[in-house]
Amino acid sequence: MNEKQSFRKVVFLDTNTLHYIGIYLEYAKEKGLFPMGAKDTAKEKEAAAEAVTNLAEVVVRKGLKQGLETVDFLSRQDVHVQFAPVSELELLTGRARGKAIISAASEGVPDRMWSRFREDEIRERVTLTELADIKDRVNGLTSLLEESGVAVNTGGHNRANEVLELAKEINGLVYMEPVDSIIYASSLVAQADYLFTADGYLKQTVNYIYGLGSEPRYEEIRKQLQQLISQTILGNPYDVELPSAYSVTADGEVRPNFPISRTACSA
Repeated sequence: MNEKQSFRKVVFLDTNTLHYIGIYLEYAKEKGLFPMGAKDTAKEKEAAAEAVTNLAEVVVRKGLKQGLETVDFLSRQDVHVQFAPVSELELLTGRARGKAIISAASEGVPDRMWSRFREDEIRERVTLTELADIKDRVNGLTSLLEESGVAVNTGGHNRANEVLELAKEINGLVYMEPVDSIIYASSLVAQADYLFTADGYLKQTVNYIYGLGSEPRYEEIRKQLQQLISQTILGNPYDVELPSAYSVTADGEVRPNFPISRTACSA
C-alpha cells in the first residue's frame, strides 16, 4: 500500500453489498458499460443506468442498479474498500445453491420444495466445472473492483483468529447472526471507518453501537468493544473509533447521509 492510500478512509463491504457490486461489474464488463473504460463518466454512467432500467426482470434490474450506484459512489470517494473472507465463502455457497435451484426449476420441481433444498441435492446438482467457475468469479471480484477505479485493500485477510474471537465477544454483548458478527468483527479489526451493508438489522445495530442509539446499554457495548479492540491494536481504548453503517439504494441514495462529499477521487 502506498503512503497516499494508507491515509484513505476505509469502507468495509458486507456480503450483500459485495454481491450487488459483483453482478453489476460482471454485467458491465460483458456489455462494455460504465465504469469499464469510461471516458465521459457522467454520460457513460447514464447510459449504463438506462441499459439496466430496460431489463425485463425486476429482481435482476434492482440488483444491478444497486451494484451500479454503489460502484459509482465508491469510485468517486477518496477511500479504499475491504471485505471479509467469510463474505467470499458466503458468495461461493450461495451461488452454488442458486445453480442447484435453477437446475431443479428447469425440471419442474414445485416451488414449495426449494426452501427445503438439502445439502446432498445441491452437491449432486452442481458440477465440478460449475463450482470452479463460481470460485473463479468470486476470486475475480478484487480485480473487477480495481479495474472499476475502486481501491481494494486485502491486508486484513490473515487475521482470522482475531476476527473469530472478537465475533464471539460481540455475540456476548449483542445478538447478531453468525456471519454478520464475523463481518462486523472483521470491520473492527480492519479499523474501518464505515461499513456498507444491505442488511437493515446489521446497519441499525452497528449504528446503535456507534452512538446513534439512545439506549444506555449501547454505550456500554461501545466501551467494551473499544477496550477489546485496543488490546488487539495495542492502543488506547479512548482513541478507538468504531465504524458507522450505510447502505446505497438502487436509486443512488446513501442512507444515512454519508459524511464524505461525493467528489471525484484524487489520483
